[in-house]
Amino acid sequence: MKLLSRTSLRCNAPAKRMLILLLLCASCPSAKPQMYQNAPFDPATSTLPSGYYGYDPAAFVRDCQDATAEDQRARKKDEFETTAEYQERLKQSGAQNPFTSKLYAFAAVPTNISYDADNQTFKLDFEPPTASHNRTYVSLLLKQRAEDMGSYVAQNAFGATFTVGKSLVSTYELWLTKAEGVNECTVTVKADPAEAKTMKPRLRALVVVRPSRPFASVTTTFSEPTFAEPHENMYETAAIYATSLEVRFYDQNTGSVLASCH
Repeated sequence: MKLLSRTSLRCNAPAKRMLILLLLCASCPSAKPQMYQNAPFDPATSTLPSGYYGYDPAAFVRDCQDATAEDQRARKKDEFETTAEYQERLKQSGAQNPFTSKLYAFAAVPTNISYDADNQTFKLDFEPPTASHNRTYVSLLLKQRAEDMGSYVAQNAFGATFTVGKSLVSTYELWLTKAEGVNECTVTVKADPAEAKTMKPRLRALVVVRPSRPFASVTTTFSEPTFAEPHENMYETAAIYATSLEVRFYDQNTGSVLASCH
């Protein structure tokens, strides 16, 4: 379900700097493009494709909301349908949200990467912090992007006109239930210094999850433009709810799985 709220937020300097960086980085080419595979994940998979980055969280939220809406429509009893007919139809169709019975994988940067040159060993940590608005979950940033939405001319109460720029900042987070699953994980990986230096920027954590209700939600807030700060920002924050079953640390460029936690 998409939740909308409109609040007046004034962007402070750090927020504006972050927005500028996001807009600039949106056009920056990466060394190895992220390759999303928007399909359920097979836990028997031992190697990953080069550039693999799991399911695109933006696509997952959209697909999940579409599937939830379809599931709700299928479960609605028709006015001219008897109870027996309704129950039989549900039985025959097997109507259910497909996200409840399959596993999915999302990629993120490990919460900590450190290298011990003396022992030639990486220490990789997966320990997401408690979610800001719900202490029963931990949250992991999956993706953040900013889009330039154009501009328009506005007028203040004194009749002065000014051009207002518009931006959309989208943030996607994975919310993992604290009650069960793999929410903390630390591994060590051997690598010689030369190899480690090139490998470190490519290290990723692939989180294999089973989605849980409410599956996904989106909250939208706004910042109002002023004459001093003529920019209108819309912030969309999406949360994907799930239980973590496994964390795999891997080299994004090669797809090689280095270590895992169950």
